[in-house]
Amino acid sequence: MKDLSWSKFLKLLNESSFLFTLILLIIITVAVTAYKIKIQMEIGLMWDAFSFLTNAQFFAGHGFHIELIRPVFLSFVSSLLFRMGYVSTVTISIVDGAFFVLGVIGLFLLLKQRFNDLQSLLGSLIFISFPVVLLWVGVGYTDIASTSLSIWALYFTVLAVKKNPKFFYSVFPLLMLTFLTRFPAAITIFPILFYVLINRSYIKNLKEISIGIGISLIIITPVLIFWYKMMGNPFLPVLGTYSATRGSSVNWFSYNLDPFYYVKNAFYCFLNMNFLNNPSLSVFISFILLEIVIIYSIVMGLVIYLHKISRIKRNGLKNSENPLKSIKTKIKGLMLFALALIFIFSINKVNYLLSDVLFIILMYFVYKILKNDELKFLDIDFLVLTWLISYLIFSSVFQIKVCRYFIPMAPAVAYFMTLGITEFFSKINFKIKKTHLSSILTLALMVVFSVFTGAYLYHIGHDPLANGSNFNLSHGKFEITSEHYDGELYYETYNTTELKTVSNWLESYDPNYKSKIIYSDYFGPHLSWYLKTHVRVIMINDTGDYLNNELKNQKADYYISMLYKIKLKDYSKIKIFPTKFGDITVYKRLDE
Repeated sequence: MKDLSWSKFLKLLNESSFLFTLILLIIITVAVTAYKIKIQMEIGLMWDAFSFLTNAQFFAGHGFHIELIRPVFLSFVSSLLFRMGYVSTVTISIVDGAFFVLGVIGLFLLLKQRFNDLQSLLGSLIFISFPVVLLWVGVGYTDIASTSLSIWALYFTVLAVKKNPKFFYSVFPLLMLTFLTRFPAAITIFPILFYVLINRSYIKNLKEISIGIGISLIIITPVLIFWYKMMGNPFLPVLGTYSATRGSSVNWFSYNLDPFYYVKNAFYCFLNMNFLNNPSLSVFISFILLEIVIIYSIVMGLVIYLHKISRIKRNGLKNSENPLKSIKTKIKGLMLFALALIFIFSINKVNYLLSDVLFIILMYFVYKILKNDELKFLDIDFLVLTWLISYLIFSSVFQIKVCRYFIPMAPAVAYFMTLGITEFFSKINFKIKKTHLSSILTLALMVVFSVFTGAYLYHIGHDPLANGSNFNLSHGKFEITSEHYDGELYYETYNTTELKTVSNWLESYDPNYKSKIIYSDYFGPHLSWYLKTHVRVIMINDTGDYLNNELKNQKADYYISMLYKIKLKDYSKIKIFPTKFGDITVYKRLDE
């Protein structure tokens, strides 16, 4: 009976059981998402999430303030739930989690255009298992949602080219929603255009493409009108992002001008090493050994795949009876080499958009040279490659660099991990009881990645940082065991209960607080949500008279501080709240 069950399970997974595989993936993804949201509610939300929450209240018709520089779609979706009466911090986590589930489903369907059911399931589980992804599921930021929408935009692009051009009706609206969820996600236009160009769909399907673009313009028009009415410039929110200067404060912990940051820190960021604070050395060693094995299989698989491409191309040249064809190929190779050098030297020297355009041109000619009937999936491979590199270029020149910005690149990395593992396993022809060993190994990897996902989720919920131990605030900087901490998640996290305590106290202390001017050095968005009034932010790395004078000039009545234990000559300390991360101090302006 045991052997029969095992055989049936392998058969279901290995013999094109699409529905079974998809349902299994959805069950796993929903379970992971629900558990992560539970953990997130225990840890608390962060700066951007509270900003999106206050914006959602504004869109729901009973808000008091809006941050106009924020993209609108995530808040708009959350506002729909607010209108139905679900006004809570968990709402944005649920919306974020729902986007994650949709994104994983979309990735599975995209992988299915290249791999079989079992391999596509493996690739999806690889994506889910990335610590950099798991850590931000349900946090209420835009990274997960925009990445999910990007996946679907690319998936429909493939369908539009391969199956039915009417899918273009969805491609560009999805791309627009991706942009309105997170402005840098508009970079997805580069792989989409690349795929359309190499398949000459711009000629065959111009009507459908035009209609899709028209629908996307209809979507953004009310947003532009809204921005124009609120700011006088409908493009102001995105100007900073696409000049790569937005948020470029040299005093912010994530400010970094190194264009090779993501290349140097790829392994570190994908694993989120800052959060591996489990005292168990065996967990850490097992984790590293697993990654080494996986990376080895990926590298070997990609080497096999590249060798196959090279072999097919060499055979094509040998079979050619025209010697000029070989000469032309060599000339093209030299021209491509020159273009590649120009592209490499352009990075961080010119606007990143130009670098992206140069890369797309380079990939276009490389694809045309390598294109062969035997490589029927080469166009999808190049699509994902341009997706990965386009984001990498933008993130490398953007002046704020954190591990979180790896999330849009994670699906592409999962794709190439799947490709590498699949090519590696394709060389294994051994069978066990009529079942290919490669299928058994694929299934084993699925189990490993699933177990790792569960273990990492458990770790997040029991991380010493999340519980306030091994973590302190010193001189305005967060530290882990006396070492400066450059991570992001806990840098921005405070327990919800602690902030509610501060808000409840102020409401009781001054019932007319909504008519007062309140500032905070960090908790502006958080306190705005809980106090239901606009709490302004003043982030000044100064502990002298300058901060005091700025507050006085702005006629601030209250100043709520986390980062500065200072004396303000025109403000008195009226309340101190000890917390697990440090003290929150409330200052009140002295009567003149």
